[in-house]
Amino acid sequence: MENVFKKYQISGKAPVTDLSIIFLSGICIMFLLGFLYSCLTTIITIIYFNVFVLFGFSFAIAHISHFLNVTFKIRNKIAAMIITAILSLFATYFQWTFFIYVITFESITPINDLSYIIDLLLDPIYFIDFIIELNSIGAWEIDSVTYTGSSLWLIWLGEVTLTLAISLKIYHKFELKPFSEKDNQWFDKTKILTDFEFIHLKRTFLEDFYKNPAEALMSLKKGNGTRQSNVYIFSTKSQNTFLISIENSIVNKNGRKEPFNVLEPSILNRNHLTSIKEKFTLE
Repeated sequence: MENVFKKYQISGKAPVTDLSIIFLSGICIMFLLGFLYSCLTTIITIIYFNVFVLFGFSFAIAHISHFLNVTFKIRNKIAAMIITAILSLFATYFQWTFFIYVITFESITPINDLSYIIDLLLDPIYFIDFIIELNSIGAWEIDSVTYTGSSLWLIWLGEVTLTLAISLKIYHKFELKPFSEKDNQWFDKTKILTDFEFIHLKRTFLEDFYKNPAEALMSLKKGNGTRQSNVYIFSTKSQNTFLISIENSIVNKNGRKEPFNVLEPSILNRNHLTSIKEKFTLE
């Protein structure tokens, strides 16, 4: 029996040059994002609103990092996660710098005051002294209670920890698409429009699938919307290599689909793909 399911292996490449570009461009974007975050949390002092802003801040960090990593073709999830963590920490440092700037100056004109902002960024001793002094005075007030000292340090530490944790959690959910080293591009992912039944006997199904993929799919009934399986085809513009994957999914109580791999992306022969296309419609 011909093995049509040679598993796709990610190269894990993360070129140093591309990582450097991501790092530098990401820092520039985090600089602007930190300014926006500081303005929102300083101007609007409602504590509950600030919590939503923090989630939005973390969401933006994760998506910006993902966009940069995809654009510069980073095929290593760990390296991408590390970049996300670094950008998150820089964004936090920048937002703190701008926070000091916003509460120090009566008129907010960052372009005119850029030299002061840069000096503040490059002078961590002054930055730390200012934070310590601010901690002794207090910067948080909830229900007429001003928080200072250890309680305020814990609030600030919690803010930093949440920003980092949420950013990484969001990024972790991003799918690392297969990459064609030969074509130097990400595979395009399409889906067979048919929603198949949930595949309970995975091993038995795959044995039939190895023999004749199209016929094995034809033997499946339609899914019921809450428990089903889907088939994905991966290709590149050059059409030299094709991949296929199969995924079970269950809709949980919250209405979200929980995916389970039946077949991870694997190399598919052209003749089998042709047979599948004759029997099914792709997106």
